Amino acid sequence: MPIDLKNYFKFSPYYANNENLSKKELLELDEKADHLPMEIKDHLLSVETSKTIQKIVSSHTLTEKQVIIIAVLVRRIFLKSSSKNTLAADLVKYANIDATKARQITTYLEQNIFSTVPTSVTQSIPKKNNENVINLKQK
Repeated sequence: MPIDLKNYFKFSPYYANNENLSKKELLELDEKADHLPMEIKDHLLSVETSKTIQKIVSSHTLTEKQVIIIAVLVRRIFLKSSSKNTLAADLVKYANIDATKARQITTYLEQNIFSTVPTSVTQSIPKKNNENVINLKQK
């Protein structure tokens, strides 16, 4: 079954609300994402992650705007700009969701998104080591 691209981009943690970001903010997002382990990048871009977040609209009777905020908060957690420990409070603060529903959504996200990401992911892009660079101009 083909994916609904409009909803994929709307609810994907990586793409959610990107149309409202400045070029500088988009570059910063790309830079942070480039340094993530592949397992986390896969979750940020996954169709299943987008669908999981989209399901929150109907299961918790929220507006699309609120669920897009949830997708952005999930992105911030993956990028380590925010913490899972503050997710419920962030949902109350930024998405204007009542505390009980925020805790339910946090539990749902923990079970359906965060628990599937390995906690000890250590793969990263190697940093450039100038000691291993040969300067051909000096030869």
